[in-house]
Amino acid sequence: MDALKAQLNPHFLFNCLNYLYGTALREKAGQTAEGIDELSEMMRYTISGIHQNTVPLQNEIDFIAHYLKLQQARLPQKDSIKVNIVLPQQVPALQIAPLVLVPFIENAFKYGISMDEPCFVEIKISIDDTTLNMAAGNSIVAKPIEITGNNTGIKNTLKRLSLLYPGKYHVKQTSSSTQYHTTFQLQLNN
Repeated sequence: MDALKAQLNPHFLFNCLNYLYGTALREKAGQTAEGIDELSEMMRYTISGIHQNTVPLQNEIDFIAHYLKLQQARLPQKDSIKVNIVLPQQVPALQIAPLVLVPFIENAFKYGISMDEPCFVEIKISIDDTTLNMAAGNSIVAKPIEITGNNTGIKNTLKRLSLLYPGKYHVKQTSSSTQYHTTFQLQLNN
């Protein structure tokens, strides 16, 4: 019964998202429809990915691309908001634990975007042989809008990395009064 419930809940949710997607298209709200489609793809991945120890790196990069598109879609087109994203064009057939990169990217947007003052977010992911490299940087906004949390996403991710990839990763986080940067290297397996 629990297994059936676990399948019905996502099925119901995807049906609702599909309805909203169709409604947005009928109302000629293309950007809303695209956002719903991106969210649907992300949810499919998180629902299937959380049940696996590793996933193809390409799937993780695709998830990140969907997430970044949603983040950029929510931002107004302003010269004071700079977002620079570089994702790999070619992704080798490597495996990665699902969702280990996302908390760093989430934090860059959460703490680095302001609607009122100049700000930036930079995300660069590359793969060198079997080493994944990520650099995430963001401005530190003077007055973040109701940011809550206690950095548990990063703490939990670092704990996961220590358990899943002992001796195979390196994370460096640096900050100044105006910027925050994370560099991350992870040795992956085929």
